[in-house]
Amino acid sequence: MAADNDYALGMIAEAVSKSKFWTSTAIFVVEDDAQNGPDHVDSHRSPAWVISSFGKRHLVDSTMYNTGLRAADYGVSAGVKPMTHFDAGARR
Repeated sequence: MAADNDYALGMIAEAVSKSKFWTSTAIFVVEDDAQNGPDHVDSHRSPAWVISSFGKRHLVDSTMYNTGLRAADYGVSAGVKPMTHFDAGARR
């Protein structure tokens, strides 16, 4: 199942990257369940990817982010006002 999901995400990213919408699109991917138990570094850790034309290539950011910050980032990117005090007060 994981391989099917990875393949589908790749197909989506490839299709969008070859479309006229690529320069104004960002695809945010957050793993919601690791399926195999806690991570070896931190059990609260979860991978996230941003796929877009305006991202830095080959960047690996090891900063600790939380759900509120992710929601705030998504909202800012889409021009949406904060939904709760958690994303309103998230440090950027």
